[in-house]
Amino acid sequence: MTSAPAFATLAQPFLDPADIKVWSVLVTIIGDIAPEAAIGGPILTALIESMGLQPQAMRVALHRLKRDGWVESEKIGRVGFYRMSKAATSTTFAVSPRVYAPRVEPMTSARLVVGNPLETEPTDQGFPIAPNVVLLPPEQDVRDLLAATVEVDALPDWVISKIRESACFTDCTKLAADLVIFRQNFDPDALGLIERTALRILVLHRWRRLALRMDPLAEAMSGADQPPALCRARVAECLELLERPTLQDLAEAAGL
Repeated sequence: MTSAPAFATLAQPFLDPADIKVWSVLVTIIGDIAPEAAIGGPILTALIESMGLQPQAMRVALHRLKRDGWVESEKIGRVGFYRMSKAATSTTFAVSPRVYAPRVEPMTSARLVVGNPLETEPTDQGFPIAPNVVLLPPEQDVRDLLAATVEVDALPDWVISKIRESACFTDCTKLAADLVIFRQNFDPDALGLIERTALRILVLHRWRRLALRMDPLAEAMSGADQPPALCRARVAECLELLERPTLQDLAEAAGL
């Protein structure tokens, strides 16, 4: 399948060869387009080819995902169909809010918790800032722990630096800037359904990997005017622009 120049220009910032793994792209496709249904192989092939990725690499990736228990497959006639396993579906829905939420409730205060020095960690939750010291949400139960309420804005620079690193400020800034250019150049009338869907997947794939790397508490403590929040809002705008298609429409577009 030959992609239009408009598509190639829009897709380029999201197709870093060093960062694109076909199996991971397939996880994004199936998790977004068919989280509770089976998706036909021709649809996957059409999307993968439109991105400039190789169908052979897709077949190898699907074999890996089946081996790892992430997808299950069946054949109806001569067409293969793929769906997420129950375990993969459970995992996908568990992290879905971190990926699709258009905003995260900002956390303006936190509990600074110091644990028992005889224990390795005071809790298995929270944002660690020093050995045996974490920040927890203000509503967290901290009985039996030494705790004090602190204002996020009043945290020292070295803690703010840790928060920014864990909230992936640099990557969020870059993605947010790329999404501004994307929206400026996007013309839905110049693209077919397969290409529009491929762009949705590429934007979502880059964001999904970034969102799942970010520490949720660090993101919440970053503030509504900081790169993580701005990036999340721009992703939500682009996903609304690149509306999720139905499997039936995709099947028709892919000749299934």
